[in-house]
Amino acid sequence: MSLPEYGMNEREKTVDYLVAAKRMAAGLALVGAVVGVPTAHAQPSPFCQSGSGPAFVFGFADLKASVGDPMGDPIECEHANPANGDTLQKTSTGLSFYRKATNTPTFTDGFNHWALTSEGLVTWTGASIDPPGTAVAPSSNCPTPPIRGFGNVWSNNDEVRSLMNCPAGQEQAADVTAQQFENGWMLRIPPAAANQPARIYALFNDGQDYASFPDTWSQAADPVSTGLNAPAGLLEPERGFGKVWREGTGAHVRDRLGWATSPEQTGSGARQSFRGGQMVFAPGPRLIFVLTNAAGSAELWRVFPDTYSG
Repeated sequence: MSLPEYGMNEREKTVDYLVAAKRMAAGLALVGAVVGVPTAHAQPSPFCQSGSGPAFVFGFADLKASVGDPMGDPIECEHANPANGDTLQKTSTGLSFYRKATNTPTFTDGFNHWALTSEGLVTWTGASIDPPGTAVAPSSNCPTPPIRGFGNVWSNNDEVRSLMNCPAGQEQAADVTAQQFENGWMLRIPPAAANQPARIYALFNDGQDYASFPDTWSQAADPVSTGLNAPAGLLEPERGFGKVWREGTGAHVRDRLGWATSPEQTGSGARQSFRGGQMVFAPGPRLIFVLTNAAGSAELWRVFPDTYSG
């Protein structure tokens, strides 16, 4: 998904993973037979009731019939996102979801999207989780809307309002570290509570999704760097970023981000929680990052220049 600047709507925060996606409303008919994957004997699949296995039904079954192989096979049973009533179901190749706000069953592999609309099957690429031209009214009537830079980004972008919804807390000062890579960014954000570790976020351009890790780097136990020979003009990340970059193999952090293109920058930034995620101001590059809370296998992110002056 590459440096974008949007989000989705009221999100009702269902987005997730790579993703975009969800499943049509209980109105579409079952497609002939249910498409499913048998489950292992004593190992129930996520969200499945005893004796049942993952299967595409109703809108997701119709979508599978139209999309075919790119949608893969279900690896869990469909389930509701309690935050907004959307329906989610991971597949072997991405995420299918039904968005209540648009009444549309959708599938995404993180960059490519397919949706069943009143016009039939629609396909598109990019960061938006809603089909082109879909109007989803953003939630702009919040009791206490965000202010300053966060407020500018939130009020000027329908998709961000839709992704973030209303603030869930006040803006807070935070020392934020940011570093740009060939194919994304890394952020370090201090803990919200004293008993929690700082977290490091790897933001990937290729899917516009991100992965987060506790910052476990220790000056006493871990090297600042390992002395890798980076290509000319590029850098090996250091300290906590370097540890995640080298060890975050499950998320393929190094493969997906590539080498660092500039040194890390730390400064007095800010963060604010929203119903759909959080916004983070990184003062070094003067950028505002929008990080969604997702209910699927991955979260989405967006980035905007900070235009606030005051």
